[in-house]
Amino acid sequence: MSELEFLRRQKYKRNRKICAIAMLVAIIILAVMALGSYWVYNKIDSTQLVEYTETGDVDYLVQYKENEFFPDEWIEKDQTYISSLINSMDAEFIYNLDTSSAEMKYNYQYVVNAKLSIDSKDKGTPYYQFEEQLSPYKSGVVRNKESLEIRERVSIDYVKYNSIAKSFVDTYGLDSSASCTLIVTLDIVTLCENNGFDDVNKVNYSTSLNVPLVVDSVNVFRTSLSAEGQPSTLEYAGATNRNVVLSLANVFTTLAILVLILRTAFLIVTRNEDVTYKARVRKIIRSYGSFIQKMVGEFNCDGYQIVQINTFVEMLGIRDTIQSPVLMSENKDETMTRFYIPTSTKLLYVYELKVDNYDQIYGTDPDGTDPDGTDPDGGCPSENNGGLTDAMASGKIADALLDKIIRIIEKDAAAKESECSAEENTALGDSDDTPAEEVAEEIPEQEQAPEDVAAEVVTEAAEESVEAEKPELADVILEKLIEQDATGDSGDDDILAYLDEEGNVVKITCSRSFTANLIQANPQVREYYNKIKNRILSHKGVKARMSWRNETFNKGRIQLFKMKIRGKTICLYCALDPVKYENRGFTFEVATAKNYAKVPLMVKIKNEKGLKRAYELVDEVMDSFSIAVNPKATENDFVAEHPYDTTKNLVKRGLIKILLPDAILSEPTPHHAHEKTVEVVKEDVVEEIVIFDADSVEEAEIEQIATEPTPELEQIDYVDEAPLEEEAFVETEEQHGVEVIGVVWPERPKRNKIYRYDPNGEQAAVGDVVIVPTRDASSNKEVIRKAAVAHANHKVAESELKHPLKKIVGVIRKKLYGDDGANKK
Repeated sequence: MSELEFLRRQKYKRNRKICAIAMLVAIIILAVMALGSYWVYNKIDSTQLVEYTETGDVDYLVQYKENEFFPDEWIEKDQTYISSLINSMDAEFIYNLDTSSAEMKYNYQYVVNAKLSIDSKDKGTPYYQFEEQLSPYKSGVVRNKESLEIRERVSIDYVKYNSIAKSFVDTYGLDSSASCTLIVTLDIVTLCENNGFDDVNKVNYSTSLNVPLVVDSVNVFRTSLSAEGQPSTLEYAGATNRNVVLSLANVFTTLAILVLILRTAFLIVTRNEDVTYKARVRKIIRSYGSFIQKMVGEFNCDGYQIVQINTFVEMLGIRDTIQSPVLMSENKDETMTRFYIPTSTKLLYVYELKVDNYDQIYGTDPDGTDPDGTDPDGGCPSENNGGLTDAMASGKIADALLDKIIRIIEKDAAAKESECSAEENTALGDSDDTPAEEVAEEIPEQEQAPEDVAAEVVTEAAEESVEAEKPELADVILEKLIEQDATGDSGDDDILAYLDEEGNVVKITCSRSFTANLIQANPQVREYYNKIKNRILSHKGVKARMSWRNETFNKGRIQLFKMKIRGKTICLYCALDPVKYENRGFTFEVATAKNYAKVPLMVKIKNEKGLKRAYELVDEVMDSFSIAVNPKATENDFVAEHPYDTTKNLVKRGLIKILLPDAILSEPTPHHAHEKTVEVVKEDVVEEIVIFDADSVEEAEIEQIATEPTPELEQIDYVDEAPLEEEAFVETEEQHGVEVIGVVWPERPKRNKIYRYDPNGEQAAVGDVVIVPTRDASSNKEVIRKAAVAHANHKVAESELKHPLKKIVGVIRKKLYGDDGANKK
């Protein structure tokens, strides 16, 4: 990447990050302001008390009739008046109201009423009452702490009311038992309109003027009383600014949501190749960080056979199988991240994540490498240059040749098409015991690695690759195949047959995945598969996961079913005890393979009767684990996701794997570029010490090895815990081995156990002496020492090894010399 392009990308990332952070800060500020406003709103909502004071009075004058004793027509208040001289009265009612709140709004209403009451003197109960309104109803509004003051003047016709009272008393002869009074009252109702008040909190007040009737002299008296039981304070449940605070809170909330939406849209719209690439890397680290070790610098790939892996989940499968760490490194331009898994067999599994425009940035070939095959940023080349399958994938084999290969595969598949059997269960034994809660939750089904992906990838890598030290073998095979195809010397049956170095005829085989079998299954099998899967997944919490060989159904950690397709038959493995079904009247088989230990009962579905039986067993399994039916479950068309495809395309898609013959798996003849030989004469024996890589071993170590005594196997007390000579490892299509040798040290304590080492391509015999790396317990340093070979070259199952194996550093060969100096072997 050019410096200008690098600076441009960095500036873009920096500006995008600044904008994103600025919008995030704005969201936080708006959210805090919204929360603060809601808090203030709730605090204002608490009940408060409003104090008020009110006063009332009546000012009046009495009008006398013309007479010789009182020259003035109007007589002042608070005197004793002669009733026969009274003509009328003028009264002015006065009312004042003050409150403690500055933001109150009041509505008020008042009226002046006159009531004539004739009561019994003894009992106090009225004989007669007469009321009339002296003034119309009046109303008004008071705001902002204004004092409410009311002055209402009315005229009282005393003669009228006195005549009515006297006529009633005379008519019914009540002179001595009746008390007549005229009561003129100002009634006031004041109500606050602010939120929080209601009719219960209205203020009622009255001011009255009482005038006796049917008496000789009159003493007028006044009363100013509020309604009985009314306090001098009012409960107030709100204020006029409460709604303002609520509106502000809603505005801040709306703005925060809008900025959040804007930020989300900004992050989506401004995503480019760098951002997408970084997100993919972060997702892997976030999900599987505990399995990854970050490297400083690039991985040194010298001497490794590189195997490209398609998904990171496959890398996890390999890691679980060979127990080797996943290493991670990123180039300096932050445009590509590689994940490595090295093995002791010099295979290096590599998974790459690149920016989408990686090739345009560096102007590389489509495979991501420069013309010389190296990566533009250093590290490992991206292409695996060995193996027949790689040649096929890169288009080196003509389509016509591939067609012939496909015809052989199809013919072989047709011959092998049969129902599942116990023999298949025990012989093929899928590597499918990965825990159910692993990556299935986070990785979409189509991207999930098969549970036996690690073993498969190891198999592919071993079978499809050729050691870097001997790449010409694959080329020879390829040339022979192309030659056969061009000349027509061989028919379809032996198009992939060739003679190895020993003259033996070998052939290439293939491995079909569960998905491939489903894709090429007949319509009836596909229909049965769809019905069974829908039946199983209609229960709560049950999930399905496809592996290379079969499909597994789990609920959490509970394994319920496995399903396999073989030709025209579906094999359903159930988590049921076969012993309980011996007398149930239907045929089943017991799966004895380890991988089917949790689902040992197997039934075959190839007709409607078998489908019905499968339904019954599904229900019984669910009942045994108390798994209820999901009422919201819907029918899905699972087979629609896997339409029919040709075998040729399935090979290209990797759903059918072409496996190379065992001849390619044999160890290449070792060639050590920096080999060093030292001869040491001991009496009549010359020890020829050969160090394979002298650059990695110090001279002092070689000299020390030369002076130390050579161990003899028969003199070492050790326990042969696993005598490999008695039962040699048998390599099958499903299980591959790694060649190892077992060594022991003479200086170890008695009952020394055997340690396994990589023979480094050398052939060793029992009793030979090799030089191996080990750790000195006293100094805690890596040293090299002589060791005797207790186990010669043998293949051991990959799963039994503790990786990584250490390679032997060198060997010791003995030469015998006679008196004449001639070499005697």
